[in-house]
Amino acid sequence: MEIKKREIKKGILLFVSITVVVVVGILIFTVNKKTWVALKSFKVYFILLLFIYWVLLQIIDGWRFKILVNEKGESKLGVIDSISIITIGYFLSIVTPFQFGGLPFQLIFMKRRGISVGKSLGYLTIRGFLIWGPVMFFSIFFLFWFGMKIKLVLPLFILYTVIGLAIFTVMILIISAPGFMRNLSIKILRKTKRKFFRKIIRWAIKESAEFGYAFKLLLKKDIASLLLILFLSVIFFIMLYSTVYLILLGMNLNPNYIKAMGVQLVSTTFSLWSPSPGGAGIVEITSAFFYSLVCPKHLIGILVIVWRFFITYLGGIVGGIFLLREIHR
Repeated sequence: MEIKKREIKKGILLFVSITVVVVVGILIFTVNKKTWVALKSFKVYFILLLFIYWVLLQIIDGWRFKILVNEKGESKLGVIDSISIITIGYFLSIVTPFQFGGLPFQLIFMKRRGISVGKSLGYLTIRGFLIWGPVMFFSIFFLFWFGMKIKLVLPLFILYTVIGLAIFTVMILIISAPGFMRNLSIKILRKTKRKFFRKIIRWAIKESAEFGYAFKLLLKKDIASLLLILFLSVIFFIMLYSTVYLILLGMNLNPNYIKAMGVQLVSTTFSLWSPSPGGAGIVEITSAFFYSLVCPKHLIGILVIVWRFFITYLGGIVGGIFLLREIHR
């Protein structure tokens, strides 16, 4: 497996550089005497609890993905393998623009476990919908609740709708009308003369069928498995977006739970469109802005650092370790 170490090093350096500069800037503008007084009463054991909390989140996410991927009578992925795939995605998304770098390696990882590229892409797409679908839906609601004008929220709503409908349409065609998609691909293939592009189109025809098959396998799962996937998804969503609330409790604050969840959802949404590696800089700035709704100014910088560590940095560190293990296999 060829990994461009130079590109990864550049991505890490860029991510760290931007993050450090922005975090230092936020701390300069937010830290004062009140910060040091507040930190003295910080419940240190909350850090240990957050580590345990993070591990539980990864186990739930890995367990859900394991159930999603494994077909009846087969066990191609265990929970640890699933966690590896997910956290490697975290690491590579940190070092690549728009956070898309993890997908190719995840597909290769799953291919090594006997799962075709098309099926792997299908399973990762389903996981993406389970995670980002609720985020996009609820973030629009919370933006209105936080008092943002409709003319500011409407473009975001339209963007989400267009992207969602486009992806949904393509998926429906692949799943329900494989013959149509195959015939369309064959027509394109006949008009293509270059061998390289013909090879890609033939590969796409095969893998698109596998992609659709992954969704069909999901629908064929027994009711107990489907309910368990749904249950784990709900638990994962609630736990993940309770992180800011828990950090604030550790700071001896008494935040509104729904509002704390809302600001975390909204700030997470903005990370989707960040061109910098891992959303470095942009996520810190937008989250500092929204977290001011639930956190006093003198603690915003601390909140942003702790939140980003447990939501982004820690997963990236663990994913980097799993990536090194996979490369040396």
